[in-house]
Amino acid sequence: VWTVPLAGSVRPDIAGEPTRLTPDVGAWNRANMTLGWSFDGQWITFRGEPEDSGYLVRSTGGELKIVEGSGPFGQGARVSLSPGGETVILTRWHEERSHIFVFPVEGGEPRLLTEEPGMFPAVSPDGKLVAYVPSSYSADRGIPSPTTRQVKIVPFQGGRAAVVYESDGRPSAPIWSPDGTMIAFGLWSGVEEIETNEIAIVPVSREGQVRGVPTRISLESLVATTLNEEPARKVVGHLGGWSRREEIALLLQAPFAEGIYTVPAAGGRATRVALAGREPRWGPDGSRIYYRGDTWSGQIASVPARGGEERPVPIQSEYPDARLVVAFP
Repeated sequence: VWTVPLAGSVRPDIAGEPTRLTPDVGAWNRANMTLGWSFDGQWITFRGEPEDSGYLVRSTGGELKIVEGSGPFGQGARVSLSPGGETVILTRWHEERSHIFVFPVEGGEPRLLTEEPGMFPAVSPDGKLVAYVPSSYSADRGIPSPTTRQVKIVPFQGGRAAVVYESDGRPSAPIWSPDGTMIAFGLWSGVEEIETNEIAIVPVSREGQVRGVPTRISLESLVATTLNEEPARKVVGHLGGWSRREEIALLLQAPFAEGIYTVPAAGGRATRVALAGREPRWGPDGSRIYYRGDTWSGQIASVPARGGEERPVPIQSEYPDARLVVAFP
């Protein structure tokens, strides 16, 4: 795990020198879920080996602590810290379902936070509440998805959870405002194959009750894009955080695109010769390039090395009377 100053000594818009905090323990982060900061900025938690266990380290470096018994992770994989770094809240499989547990960092028995399965826990800035999304997923796939989905808040010490948002949309992992008076989350919903993307912001009381009408912000102007000169949409991931300047960060993933390129061996500008494909190989005489036609199919195609018409290659499994057309050296 490394930290990097957002502003370095060269220019405010150029990051500074990175600092390594931990040795290689297999740390990983997926969709901004498996690495988290305490609200005071003093501690960092993340998942690593073995078995995707939880770890804790000071943001300035120092002793690395492993949260014993915290892996493997449950649905959502998110880790969250209490304000002072005393406890880590995360998901773990329990009775074939994803449940939220509270782990004391210095050791001791983990505590089941809610009886119902859950994912994406987020501790409030004062450490008194935990926001989460109930989970309908079962490891044995015996439980159907609900018709509506919720975001809930439960006291950190346990107790009855309050529903703060409910809709037929699919909520992302919730985040807290720095003052603890609001939670925000992404919201995806689809009607007749038309998907909408929004951010929902819900004002809540110090006791975790809704205290006003939620605000919904459309992201349609941000997700529209093109792919191969055709209309396409970016994917809105989990929210990246809520700054003290009242800014909410978004993780936007461009539509997946891959192509076949050639580049001079001595260096230079790459030239795209095929719109989509992977695993390219040169033909024996170097005049054509052969490749898999796209990510998901097994179709083999070829294209002239300088670009041009793409042609499928007959494969014996598809055409029983055909012989092998290409032999890769």
